[in-house]
Amino acid sequence: MQFSQSPDFIRNQTIESGKTLMNTMTHSETSAPAHLNRLLSPIRLRGLRLLDLQLWCFGRDVKSGGDLLQQYGFEKHRLPPRVAGSPEYVFEVSREHRLTVWGYGIHWSAVHEGGLFLRRHAFSPRWTVPGHPPHGRWHVDLWRKTRSPRTEVECETLLRHLGNLTSALADYEEWIQRTRPPEYRVDCLDRWHKESIVPATELASAWRELAAQNLTAIQQSPSEIHVWGRRGIRRNHGDSPADHFPSKNSK
Repeated sequence: MQFSQSPDFIRNQTIESGKTLMNTMTHSETSAPAHLNRLLSPIRLRGLRLLDLQLWCFGRDVKSGGDLLQQYGFEKHRLPPRVAGSPEYVFEVSREHRLTVWGYGIHWSAVHEGGLFLRRHAFSPRWTVPGHPPHGRWHVDLWRKTRSPRTEVECETLLRHLGNLTSALADYEEWIQRTRPPEYRVDCLDRWHKESIVPATELASAWRELAAQNLTAIQQSPSEIHVWGRRGIRRNHGDSPADHFPSKNSK
């Protein structure tokens, strides 16, 4: 049960490509928030709509008659009594990295570096403090202390996390395709109150393409796109989530 490429491998590859681009820029151009916004501008709208759609699909998967997020390997944290908000689903991607999902957004965290928070309806990566967040962030207002990146290193970290996050979402959708009937995702999208930007069968590939476009914004390098967009934090194919990611007992 190993990833085809470790998060540390992706980190090194992405940092080097980010430095190559930043070394060609003037000091005024390396303002971290402006630089990040410029890199993400080609994919921001599509990313926003894909994230909105994915969180809708997660909600349908939870209500499918057998919580599919839990079957995949997410740990559910229920809302306390008389508390309004969204339940929390946590997936331990590796010993260092964690993916957390709520109805209002998604978070990628790392033990030794800052994390990435994406709010639903606002595809603007926000920097969070290093380490995994405490459980119980039931409402988006509890993320008010997030901020824009302040340095080139923080920009590079957020972009790398975004690539890992989109690859992880693609992995999940590929698992759905392998384990659910073909009409399952079609029905999920039919129940959505908005027009989908992708067919139900192409949601996984849409996330892969977004990861590749994200890296293209850093450096036009087909080999780097292959590493991040197709091989970053991947698992071996199989029908059981236990075959794809380390279990808590294996750590």
